[in-house]
This record gives sequence, C-alpha cells and structure tokens, in this order.
Amino acid sequence: MKRLFFTLFVALVFSLSIFAQTPRPSATPSVEEDNDVVKISTALIQLDVVVTDKNGKLVTDLKPEDFEVTENGERQPITALSYFAGQKNAVADGSLTNLNSMIRTSPTVGDVRRTVAVVIDDAGLSAQSIVLVKRELVKFISEQVQPNDLVAIIKTSGSVGILQQFTTDKRKLLSIIENLQYRPLTSVGLSPFETIGITFAEQIAGNNNGNGGELSQVGKTISERKNTVESLADINRNLQVTAGSLGVLNTTISAMRQLPGRKSVLYVAEGVYSLFSNTVNNSLRADSNIPSNSSLIFSDIDKLREDLRGITEIANRATIAIYTLDPRGTLPVNFSAAEQMRGGMTERESGVRNDSSLIARSNTLKISQQGLKFLAEETSGKAFINTNDFGKSLRETLDSQNGYYLLAYQPTAETFDADKRRFNKLSVKVNRPNVNVSYRSGFFNVAEESREKSKATPEETFFQKIFSPYKLTDVNLRMTSIFAADEQISTIRSFVNIETGNLKFADGANGNKTAQFDLIAVNFNADGIPVATVSKTFDINASPQRYEKLLIEGIAYNLTFTTRAKGAQNIKVSVRDRSTQKIGTVSQTVEIPNFDKDSIGLSGLLLQNFTAAEWQNIQSGKAPADAASRMQTDTARRQFKKGTVLSFNYAVYAAPSLRSKSQAQFTVFKDGKEVFKGSPEELNIAPTGKMQRVNRGGAFLLGTDMAAGRYVLQISVGGDAVKEAEIHQIDFELVN
Repeated sequence: MKRLFFTLFVALVFSLSIFAQTPRPSATPSVEEDNDVVKISTALIQLDVVVTDKNGKLVTDLKPEDFEVTENGERQPITALSYFAGQKNAVADGSLTNLNSMIRTSPTVGDVRRTVAVVIDDAGLSAQSIVLVKRELVKFISEQVQPNDLVAIIKTSGSVGILQQFTTDKRKLLSIIENLQYRPLTSVGLSPFETIGITFAEQIAGNNNGNGGELSQVGKTISERKNTVESLADINRNLQVTAGSLGVLNTTISAMRQLPGRKSVLYVAEGVYSLFSNTVNNSLRADSNIPSNSSLIFSDIDKLREDLRGITEIANRATIAIYTLDPRGTLPVNFSAAEQMRGGMTERESGVRNDSSLIARSNTLKISQQGLKFLAEETSGKAFINTNDFGKSLRETLDSQNGYYLLAYQPTAETFDADKRRFNKLSVKVNRPNVNVSYRSGFFNVAEESREKSKATPEETFFQKIFSPYKLTDVNLRMTSIFAADEQISTIRSFVNIETGNLKFADGANGNKTAQFDLIAVNFNADGIPVATVSKTFDINASPQRYEKLLIEGIAYNLTFTTRAKGAQNIKVSVRDRSTQKIGTVSQTVEIPNFDKDSIGLSGLLLQNFTAAEWQNIQSGKAPADAASRMQTDTARRQFKKGTVLSFNYAVYAAPSLRSKSQAQFTVFKDGKEVFKGSPEELNIAPTGKMQRVNRGGAFLLGTDMAAGRYVLQISVGGDAVKEAEIHQIDFELVN
C-alpha cells in the first residue's frame, strides 16, 4: 500500500511540475467527466444564461417564449427551461472579529454557495497596479465574500496546487493577498506605461543632423532599425509573459472542471498581448526593417490566439464564466513630466516623434485589452476595462452566480458535421426591453460522448479526492492539529478521530468484528504544493467489548510532519473503507509564525475531559493512568458530556526581541454569542535573544444547565507591544 501511495504521490508532484514548466494551454481541450450544467451532446445542447436589468439585478420571471436561441444563424426550438436561484445575500461583516471567527474547516459540496477563482497576473502587473489590486482585494474579501463562498486567489508567477487554493477561510485569503509583490524584470515597470525617453539611436540621429537641419539618411536608418528591433524585443517579452500567464489561467480552469455547478474566474491583468488586430499583425509582417529570423515571434502570436480560443472552449464546457479586469482603469495616455520630449532632434522632428509615441501608446492600450474582451465575451462573462470601480467589478463577478437560467434544445445533424464547420456560433436574445443577456458564444463541433474518457482506478480516485477543496463525509472524520516551533524546524502534530459508524464491519472468529481501511495524509504548503505524505492501512480485529467501545469513541490516530517553512500549512487526511469504497476527508490549516513579521503566535489547543471526581483527584496530584491516551482522543473527537470539566493547554510563541505585558483570556461562544469568559491571565514577555515559548492552560465546567450543541472555545492573547491580538479557536460538541 505504501509503495502504491508513493508512486501516485510522485506521479502527481511530477505532473504539477509539468504544469508549472509548460505554460501554454492546449487549443483542443479534453473533457474528463460530465458537467451538471452545460451539456454538449448529439442529443442535447444545454446552456446557462444570466439575464439582468439595466440596474444589474437578476431577471427571474422569464418563460421559454421570452427567449430566442440561434445556432449558426438558425433559430432553435427550446425544449426545456429552468431557473436556478442562489441563496439570498447575507450581510458581509468585514470586522476583525468576523475574520477570526471562522473555524478553519473545508466545506461540503452542499455548503458552498458561490465558487470564484481570482487569477492575478502578478508577473505582468506594474508596481502601481499591484498596490491597487492588494488594497481592493482586501476590501473584497473582508466586505463582500460570505461564509459559504469558496474562493481562491491564484498568482500566475507561481501557483501550482490550484484546488488547494480554494478556501472559505478569509484569513488564509488575506495572507495570500499580503504576500502579493511587484515582480521586477517582467514586462512592465513601476507604472502601466513605459516612460518615453530619448533612445541612443535618436541621440545618434540628432547628432548627425548638421546645423539644426533634418536628420541625415544615416541617422534615419539607424533610428528606424533600432526602433524596430526594440519593438520586436518588447513584443517577444510580452508574448512570453502572456504565454506563462495564460498557462496558469488554463490550469486553473482545467482544475475547476472537477468542481460542481456554475463557477466564475476573475482574471486580473494589464491586457492580453495576443495582437488580435489583423491590421497590426499584417503591418508588422510587412515591415521591411524586421529581421528575417523573426518568424518565431509571429508563430507565437498565432499560437496565443489559438490558445485563447482553447481556453474559452474549456471554460464553456466546464460551466465557467471568465470575467476580466484591467486594473489600470481609466488611463490617460498623455505625456508625464518625467518623459523626455526632444533630445538632439529638431522641433519638427520631435513633434512628429511625440505624436507618433502618443498614437502608439493609445494603440498598445487598445490592443492589450482585446484579449481581455475576447475571454469574457466568449464565456458569458464581462470585461471590466476603462473603469476605476474595482469593487463593483469584484462584486459583479460574485453576484453572477446568484441565479441563472438553464435552457436546452436538440441539435441537428449539421451541428457535429466536421465537413460543415469547426465551430458552432450561438446567439441568445430575450424579448424584453432594457435587459442584458450573458451567454456562451458557442462550442466546437465535438460531442461529449465522442470524447475518450478513462475511468480512474479506486486507488487513483482515493488519492485524487484529497486534492478536492470539499469535505467528504461518507466516512466521518475529525481532526485537530497543533504545532511546536523553534528557530529552524516546526513540528505539526495532527490528532485524527475516525467514526466507526460509517465503516463496514464483518463477522470474524470468536464473535470478533473485522474491518479494513486506508488512510493517507498530505501536508500542503502555502502554494498548495504537497510537500510530505503519510499512508497507513488499518486491519481491525476487535473483540465484542472493544467493538462496542469503538462504536462510541471511534478510532484514534495521530501523525506528525516537520517543516522549515513559515506561514500556512494545510494538513489534509483521507480515509477509504476498502469494503464499500466510501471516502471521508478532513483538513485544517496551521499557521507557523514568521517572527520577521509576527510578534506572537499560538500553537493550537490540546483538550482533555474529566469527570468531576477525576478533576478533584487531579487537583490533589492524582491524574488518571490513561490521561495521555484520552488526551489524544479528546483533542481529536471534541465531544463532551454535561457536568464534566474541560481542560485545555496551549503554547504562546513570541519573537526574540519582543518585550510585552500581555494578557491571555479564553471565551466560550454558542451560535456566535458569548456564553462566558475566563479571567485575564498576565503574561510578561521579555527579550531573550531567541524565540520565546510560554506554556499556558485552563479549565472550566461544562454545566448541566448548558444547552446541548456546538460551542467554540476561543483563546486571545494581546498586549501593549503586540500590534494585533492573536486569536485561536476550536469547536466542540456538548451532549447529554
């Protein structure tokens, strides 16, 4: 079993590396499994359509006769129409309390309301745009994203584990935003437009113009050829950056095919340099100054245009709407004070040059936005260009999933006739004034049933499920993870509880009960890349007495990972019943403090549950003999009876240079409301020259008057020298 898991693990990591190193998307997308929204088959064409009024509000009362659908210009009779409404908008609270109040667990499929990936072309954004994007994304996550929204923030410069980026944890999303940085040596500089200056060639040309006369023929030739070569170099650099960015966009969309329902992608980029204008392309090809060996550049241009079509085809079949946002906003193209206008040229020549520069700058802006428009228009999305309302763009991207129509029609034989056409063009109109209709532009003439599909083996399915952002509950799992840190290496320990009620037990010898199941655990780093794995096969042969105990307490297991990395580490565990092939997953994100930035950190909580009598004995120095093993079960299972005592322990880590008079305090919540609060405990932290660790703990009575249900225990540590209080929470269940 371990050899199998190791082989699958290595294969997966290798495939992820291939994605990272091969940025170009395929122009002929492959479909791996049926989609529950968009369907393209010889028997049925089913499409998602969003209709809004002039104020952007959803129109929800349309009937089949209100729609007009044409395929390649021919009207198609609508055979079915349904409207799917999302949940009503909840009030999004951007306060720190709300951000901290989210227990970091994966949602089930039924929990998720909206699924959105924000793909940021940080490899092609100017420093000015990076600052704007970071500021607006923080507002978006804090104020617009709601608890059941599944969101990913993906960077084109280095995102590999795409599905692992999806989360409902706002703090994880904010951490990714904080780490967004301007990347020098890419296609842009500090501002969206390159500063215009006097080139070396123009200086030479100016110095050869005699006594203020026109440029000499030598100067003109040098200037023209120099400018052409520089332009080609700029085009080539932009094409390379664009190819890499589109590769990540393609990988994101391909990964999101595994997620159910209608999804959205917001692509944030300063354009897509595909040179969509045929006039510009033909003009470049006809330029006599272009070296004869530049055919590769034009080949790259053609390939990128083909790749864009391939991306939209994948998105349409995966029910993904692509929204694009140009963070440059409404951008003036006039000269700034920092730009040089003349150099050694005459007044007339510099004027001609300056006019030409402004025209080129304006054309570059328009050309760069054509690819953004194409991606959006072809996939039922919207291109947000020449707008400074970043927040509205993000909000519309989310709200596009609040409701949509599914309409269907039966295709004709010509639809999938390769001799007739390669691409089928769609048009959807609504017979109601003042409405906007968003729909997919069309599809290639390849039916879903004609695409070759390979069914994954049970082992492959088991391993693949651990990469899903959803929690699977066919086998119920609970887990609590904590860490212990020093300056170099941190140890993450996870306590897992496997509920036996979902496992199939068979009758064994002597009245025993037997079961067999597999467990695999993976540590994903902050970029969603798997960095370590643990696997184990369990063969249970339980006596009648032990079997009864397992039914009540479940099966306890703990595992350990070590890491030198700081920041978010996501631990995910998957269990498969070998008899039924049922699978359960559970995950938790652990934040390892980076004391270059953070002043304090909390290890996580260890829990122990005692009867009132046991607690009295503990106060007298007589701990139960099985206290250690019970601690592992209690920490993982987190289910306690009324009238017992709940004890907790944790460690506070402080930066080597921190001096602070701090306080630690615990609070218990139910349904978001405070139940009771412990007294503050003083923590005096003084500099020691190395990372500091202070162990703390407490206990409280789970009173018989407390209502049964789910509670949250919160630990808060803050002080005079601490910028922001560190908060850690853990949930538990109180039963009668």
